[in-house]
Amino acid sequence: MRKEDLKIALTKAYKDLEPYSDKYKNDFDRYLFSLSLLTSLSDIERKRVVDIGTGIGLIPLALKNLNIEAEGIDHNIFPDFNDERFAINNFSKLKLLWEKNNLAIYDVDVTNPSDISQVKKADVIISEATIEHLKDPKKFLELCRGLLLNGGFLLLSTPNIATLIKRLRFLGGKTTNWPIESFYEEGENFTGHWREYTMSELLYMAKRSRFEVRESHTRNALSKFKPGFHPKKNFRAFLRLLSSPFPGMREIHYVLMQKQ
Repeated sequence: MRKEDLKIALTKAYKDLEPYSDKYKNDFDRYLFSLSLLTSLSDIERKRVVDIGTGIGLIPLALKNLNIEAEGIDHNIFPDFNDERFAINNFSKLKLLWEKNNLAIYDVDVTNPSDISQVKKADVIISEATIEHLKDPKKFLELCRGLLLNGGFLLLSTPNIATLIKRLRFLGGKTTNWPIESFYEEGENFTGHWREYTMSELLYMAKRSRFEVRESHTRNALSKFKPGFHPKKNFRAFLRLLSSPFPGMREIHYVLMQKQ
């Protein structure tokens, strides 16, 4: 599928989910690459795709714009989760946008077996920036495997713990982990990044979960130069530029794996 068609589909998804999509503008390139990997799968138009940790539903809506059957599941954005990090103002308006676009997003807690039992099996599962929030990645990957039909695919994306900027922070005596204040104060209720991974760690977990890795990539997809006086953001963008020749120092990991 042409990259331009993917851009059009994703741009329309952003437009149709405004104003809730505004805070995800920085993720456009990240989502675009995920779409390119998904649409490279043979007969993708005949497959059922489930996006775990879908947020407001940008990826499944973009897929629907490409005539691919897709739905999303999440728990953190629904009002009963009650966490300001993921809270949606005027959630009822977002639900109306889902209905207007015939988009199915379900309140499913992937850590709750009774919730998961309600999810239909899929040909393809996508999980964008979710595994780093989970305490038990092994359980999550086994869950994904159980939801997949035989021969199905899992596309996992997650931040790289070994980016150039994180290496420099560590050299300067600063942590590369989530800020200690929320991690310490929230305890078991912490919803930030429990752990980020290197690519070799992701490949290890995929193999141990009995997936066959089909593709793996580490790409820069977040930090961009901004016009005007934005020293911190533009410094990050400069480091992104420096890291471009070194895959292990880029921002986002993608692993496309298949259930055997």
